[in-house]
Amino acid sequence: MDNKEERRMSFFGYLRRYFFAGVATFLPVIVTVYIIKIVFDFTDQFAGKYINAYLLQQYNFSIPGLGLIATVLFFILVGLISSHFIGRKIIPFFEMLLIKIPVVASIYPSLKRLSYFLFGSEKKNKFKKVVLVPFPGPKSYSLGFITNEEVGALKEKAGRELIAVFVPFAPTPFSGFILFISKEEIKFLDISVDLAIRCIVSGGVVPPAKQQGEANGF
Repeated sequence: MDNKEERRMSFFGYLRRYFFAGVATFLPVIVTVYIIKIVFDFTDQFAGKYINAYLLQQYNFSIPGLGLIATVLFFILVGLISSHFIGRKIIPFFEMLLIKIPVVASIYPSLKRLSYFLFGSEKKNKFKKVVLVPFPGPKSYSLGFITNEEVGALKEKAGRELIAVFVPFAPTPFSGFILFISKEEIKFLDISVDLAIRCIVSGGVVPPAKQQGEANGF
């Protein structure tokens, strides 16, 4: 291979590298903007269609994004109701009716767990600390979250102090295994719950050892 061919291959190698660097940089922006546009259009058509039709008919103007505003207010209202006494009584009643429907019973509970995992305000309270546990074998480790340090009944049976650790699946960390493991076998990590979840969701591409400031680029 002469120098000319080497230079040509090197040139195309640079082009290939820069092309994929550009895709990796700009693709998340495109996808994010596209998803926001879909949500905006859907909510505007779904919730704002009839209100804007009324405004056009009566006052000859419409409000862009009115559907999105109405949807946000609707979720705030639902959250307000579900967080108080009436909602805590009514919602479980309707959920009991839902899970009696054969097909719905197999879908709704999983979607509810996913929704609470992604948007629940108590996620960080349930996941107290990030740890490494010897799982699935003694010579390998998995990321886990301490969920309970007081398991007295199990401690009496096992004859040693046990801690409840949730080991999530990747890349869907809303499900996984619950391990009751001795405190001596646990390695505690000085990283945030959010950073550990990012590592799990990315399949390990985002390493949990990175500093919090660096991880914000994920």
